[in-house]
Amino acid sequence: MTSSLLCPNDWEIKRLFVFIGAIQIGLIASLMIDSASPLLSITRILFGFLYVIVIPGVLILRNLHLHNLGPSRTLIYIVTLSLAFDMFLGLIAVLPFLIGVVVDGIFPAAGVLGGYQSLIISSAGLLIVVGVVLDTMKQIEAQLMMRNYEGFIR
Repeated sequence: MTSSLLCPNDWEIKRLFVFIGAIQIGLIASLMIDSASPLLSITRILFGFLYVIVIPGVLILRNLHLHNLGPSRTLIYIVTLSLAFDMFLGLIAVLPFLIGVVVDGIFPAAGVLGGYQSLIISSAGLLIVVGVVLDTMKQIEAQLMMRNYEGFIR
């Protein structure tokens, strides 16, 4: 099966992992090299762009099993899915701060938070909790389906 260079969701999985690994290694290497050359700055920008804008969209398309879309539709889906995913992660990252601002705005005299440093739920912790909950739900669904139940995830 030959596929276009512009349709990475149609690539073999080994080729896709090599592509992602090469981008990761290139990004890490360009960040580790301490130089002020314009070529290195362009390289950092290029690898960062690929890492943030291309890889999440390709992985989402692979997980959704969307293949044979054509180069233009594939690139549009890759960029839009990546941007939506990046905005979602950005929202999750600032959510604890926003909760702190709202709670301090509603209860300023009560000193509920006493500053933003005392906020217990961090963004990384919230992502971990959401991931664990989703994984647990999938495992329960698999057990229910194995025992011929309808399941609860629709």
